[in-house]
Amino acid sequence: MDICTGSGIIPITLKAIFPSCDITGSDISKEALQIAEQNNARLETDVRFIHSDLVEYFQKTGEKFDVILANPPYIAESERVEMSKYVLENEPELALFAPNDGLAIYERLIKNLPDIVDNCFWIGMEIGYAQGQAVKKLLEKSFPQANVIVKQDINGKDRMVICSNELI
Repeated sequence: MDICTGSGIIPITLKAIFPSCDITGSDISKEALQIAEQNNARLETDVRFIHSDLVEYFQKTGEKFDVILANPPYIAESERVEMSKYVLENEPELALFAPNDGLAIYERLIKNLPDIVDNCFWIGMEIGYAQGQAVKKLLEKSFPQANVIVKQDINGKDRMVICSNELI
């Protein structure tokens, strides 16, 4: 499952590499999902795309996932001045900015993730460079039985948090 899938590139790529896996992408933006569906058809993959506000749809259906990826909006409004003009002109604000120093979407998402994970799970989330410890704490609260680690990018900046009750 890829939450906040946008154009669908992550689940489409995973489906192309692992064609026997059932892969789902979800997004709150109907426009983004239309683009994801076009990409899915053009690349001849069979990814299921669902319109959902984070995991709400899956909570209602009772679906569970063993691997969850998420790249939610995480940029604080105060960081707008540091951003490239190209990004600001070409990416929808809905996909970029979140209240509470960029943590608001993580707070909602992580609180509800226990409802949709399978017994064995692996969760990976992209984060802003200053959010590693905050997102790690949110995951540790929702998944006290799991291991949570923060991974850095090639520049040594926090970029991903991984949470799993299996080997990381």
